[in-house]
This record gives sequence, C-alpha cells and structure tokens, in this order.
Amino acid sequence: ALKSLEKLKYKYDYSTKLEDCKIVVSGDFNGDKNSGVYHYLTTGEINANYTEELSNGNKISVTKKNIKHNYQFTSLSQQILGHEPDTFIVQSLLTDCLDFLFYTHKNMKALSSLSEYNTQYGYIPNKKVPSDHVSIGGLIQFT
Repeated sequence: ALKSLEKLKYKYDYSTKLEDCKIVVSGDFNGDKNSGVYHYLTTGEINANYTEELSNGNKISVTKKNIKHNYQFTSLSQQILGHEPDTFIVQSLLTDCLDFLFYTHKNMKALSSLSEYNTQYGYIPNKKVPSDHVSIGGLIQFT
C-alpha cells in the first residue's frame, strides 16, 4: 500500500515531499498490536530479524530484508483511548483488535475516536453483531 502511495504521489504532484502529505490508512490488518504490520507502521521500520509468534507457538519471520518508511503513523485508538481496544472473536478465540486507523501525526491531530466495542454483546460474530469486525473511526484535524 505504501508503494502504491508513492506511485500516486509522483503521478500528480512532484513538489510536495511524500512525508509531508496527510495520510490516513485504515482497515483489517490481520494482525494485532504486537504484529509486524503494526510495528512497521508505527515505528517506521522492521528488520529481517523480526519474528511473530503464531497461536501454535511457532515463530515466523515477517520479512527477509530490512524495510523503512518516513510517514510517522500513529494509531487513532492508541492516541485517544491510550490503548488499542479489545475485540472478542469466537472463531480463533482472539481477544485483540485487528482493525486499525493510522494517521500521520506530523501534520494531523486526533480529536476523538469511536467508542470501544461493547463487550456486553459477547464474542463476535453473533446475532446482534453479525461481523467479526467493529467500526473504527474518529475525528482528525488537519494541521
């Protein structure tokens, strides 16, 4: 996705450095706050030694080479709530959030976030919440 962003930027605007663009990235990242994807987006780099532990205890390598970006992404939930919300998914017995909204904090400011999933509805999906994803969103100010 970040490579596509670079291509798009150069197609339309050569004068602005990509690191200065206002960028919002959101969706299902198929990984929680301890995943390589989350680490890469929020720290700006991931090295070839980075591993993830699978639910069966096995460890896998995330990438074969060191990769970096200069976007300075922050998680909206982490910024507003102070943590990533829990989500309870029954199929895999996962209790971590997989859906995130990241923004470039260098030139944007988080003002609010949707509230966390109400655990009174229990594991998802269920009759009241038919998806294994929860809504993410908030209010972000361009600075």
